Amino acid sequence: MLQQHNTLQLVLQNAVWFHTYIAHMVYVVPYVFLSMAVAYRKFDNRYAMVAQSLGKTPWQVFYRIKLPLMLNAILVAWALGLAISFSQYLPTLLASGGTIATITTEAVASVSGSSTRLTAVYVIIQGAMPLIGFVIAWYLPGVLMKNRGASIKEKNKRRAVLHGT
Repeated sequence: MLQQHNTLQLVLQNAVWFHTYIAHMVYVVPYVFLSMAVAYRKFDNRYAMVAQSLGKTPWQVFYRIKLPLMLNAILVAWALGLAISFSQYLPTLLASGGTIATITTEAVASVSGSSTRLTAVYVIIQGAMPLIGFVIAWYLPGVLMKNRGASIKEKNKRRAVLHGT
């Protein structure tokens, strides 16, 4: 057990990414939690109770009922977490000691003496990254639910053919 602990310490000692990840999570998790808490409180548990009363397992209830109903909120929370993480300058700089270069750290560094064109490019990229996350969160539920609806219709057609109706 002691050897495993020492090995873990050696691996994480040089893993600057791990410290940076933890530093980002300190700022991201509260916002993600706050955005998910409202949707979770609004979720009507009667759907889950009906599914369980019809013999569905907890995993089936989660996958078939809860996840589709909360998918929009989950994806918006994910996009919000990305946007917050993309904007973290000081946590990235302090946790990595300046060894991890991100768009944000490079944008701040370019402001202090680089060309204004390069700074403008960094600003546009930094604005586009969260926008892409929110666009994905906007369109992905429609794509996933459209395919899910098509698969349900196909199952119903197969059942009708099998039962001769």
